[in-house]
Amino acid sequence: MKDWFERPYFFPLLTGTLFSLSIAVGVAAAGIGEGGRDVAHTVAKILLALGFLALGGWFLHAFTQADRPEADAVCEAGQRASMFRFAYLFSAFSFALLVLPFTAMLRSAESPPDAGPIRLIRACVVVAPPASALGASSPATAAPLERCPETPPPAQETIYYPWLVAVGGVVGLECGLKGNPCPGWTDDKKGPPMYRVQGGFIVPFYVVVFAFVGGVVNLTRRVPEYQKRSSCHFAGTATEPIVTLLEAREFVIFQIMQLLSSPFIAMVAFYAFEPKTITTAALIGFFAGFAT
Repeated sequence: MKDWFERPYFFPLLTGTLFSLSIAVGVAAAGIGEGGRDVAHTVAKILLALGFLALGGWFLHAFTQADRPEADAVCEAGQRASMFRFAYLFSAFSFALLVLPFTAMLRSAESPPDAGPIRLIRACVVVAPPASALGASSPATAAPLERCPETPPPAQETIYYPWLVAVGGVVGLECGLKGNPCPGWTDDKKGPPMYRVQGGFIVPFYVVVFAFVGGVVNLTRRVPEYQKRSSCHFAGTATEPIVTLLEAREFVIFQIMQLLSSPFIAMVAFYAFEPKTITTAALIGFFAGFAT
């Protein structure tokens, strides 16, 4: 079995196949019946879990190999190549993660969001009263967040609320389940259930998407530089010195951790700067990811 782990493309093919199958099954679930859709979602989640396990095994194999006493005198090209393959495919997997919430990670139309602290849902935001009983002003809701209407929309209108990432807060059903159809719904024209969110930490999902995009751009910009400077045949210059095996390992892991942290930095930046337009919110998300 160890011989399989040492093959250069064993882990890339394994993880790539599992992630691709999970997305394909999740996308195909949209075109089948409700009973089959639940089974397809379960299969997609199992494939996704196996993909993450394989990705974790690949990370341990690529970045935690024991140093050999003669490492300073040997090029160790195979170990370097494994680290850079992981970094490149990790960028591709990050884009895949942006697709999964709309496929394998979604519940069926009849399932409410989890009661956990973090949710990805279609929702509007309930605005708090302008002043509390003590006379203190309540914080205003940022413009890019869709506020819940005070009066129900006309029956002929079909409304699709935007995707929100809600951390904490109170979630209530707006419409979309049996006995409570959304305005404009008919038997042959339906959409996902929509909810209302009050309180908590609420960020538009596109801010997280643009943060991932910015982080991936930064990762794919820096990794080729490290790959060049750690090559066995790179002579090094005063401005671009040689990167050793240990330094390459440190730099690549640092870039990967920056990519993973980019959505959280973008969420904090969204609340810190309180953007008033969708364009500003998207720019904050992208530059927060790119600046990491």
